[in-house]
Amino acid sequence: MESRSFLQHFNELFAWVYRLAYVTVLWWAFVILGLGVFGTFPATTAMFAVMRKWILVDPDIPLFQTFWSTYKREFLTSNATGYLIGAIGAILAWNFYLLTRHPGGISSVAIGGLSVVSAVYVAVLSLLFPVLVHFDLSPLKSIQLSFILAVTQPIRSLLLLCAIGLFAYCGLHIGGFVTVFFASIFGLVIIRMAYFKNPVFQKIHLASPIRKVGSP
Repeated sequence: MESRSFLQHFNELFAWVYRLAYVTVLWWAFVILGLGVFGTFPATTAMFAVMRKWILVDPDIPLFQTFWSTYKREFLTSNATGYLIGAIGAILAWNFYLLTRHPGGISSVAIGGLSVVSAVYVAVLSLLFPVLVHFDLSPLKSIQLSFILAVTQPIRSLLLLCAIGLFAYCGLHIGGFVTVFFASIFGLVIIRMAYFKNPVFQKIHLASPIRKVGSP
């Protein structure tokens, strides 16, 4: 009985390793398919759509079919959303550049304030894709909702930032981890943190138009 239980757990673990590796390969392949510039946001959206179904529907969904259908369907919306949030990030980076070129007392205070804003930005960016694949909203509305989720739950956002920091550290020091599992594990952690026991998310879920759980 114990041996059978061990084999069941081992098979389940192997199945998850396979899923994570496969979806990472799909992510890289479709990023390249979109020439990087146009493929990154649709591929990331497709990856999160797959993981949303793993959590809310069934972990044994057809991976390629789900990934490909989402990639095609969300190509324009995800790129519009991605470039909009990317423009905001570029503005923040440009302000950092200007402030660091003129050091001083006021600049130090401004850099501190901008650092806080940037931390909120990273939290919003991380929550954006779980929002994008769950709610049927415009790019601007998706960003606004991600902002609401980030600022109304500072502890969850702080934990999310800590997770991002940990993954960034692992990504810099463990090369194989980056190429094989980084994207998928990172995405799975983020989407779990976004959905799991999140009262704000659930409240918005009940009040907003959403994508059907069983949709492709």
